[in-house]
Amino acid sequence: MVAYLAERPELRRLKLLKIVEYVVIFDEGVRKRHYHETEHGQVAKFVVQLEVLQEKRWTPVVRYDCAHSFAHIDRFWPDGKKEKIPLNLGIVPNALKRG
Repeated sequence: MVAYLAERPELRRLKLLKIVEYVVIFDEGVRKRHYHETEHGQVAKFVVQLEVLQEKRWTPVVRYDCAHSFAHIDRFWPDGKKEKIPLNLGIVPNALKRG
């Protein structure tokens, strides 16, 4: 995500690119990381990830994002298996509007 900002310095200079990033602690050892970028007031990129603390390391459980040019869910299983599920939400801004 930081590389994306470096590629678009003109948007940062003109204040057309806005970044929102925060962490919400749900319980001891459980948190949500949220990141999104807007360009001209429209969501351009996003990541929302649920993480759990395992053996002193934050580990993703489920992630919603728009990497790979489409909105999808990544599920991470304890055995190391990963699953990618398309969200079929159309344009990127719609993905954050659906609860």
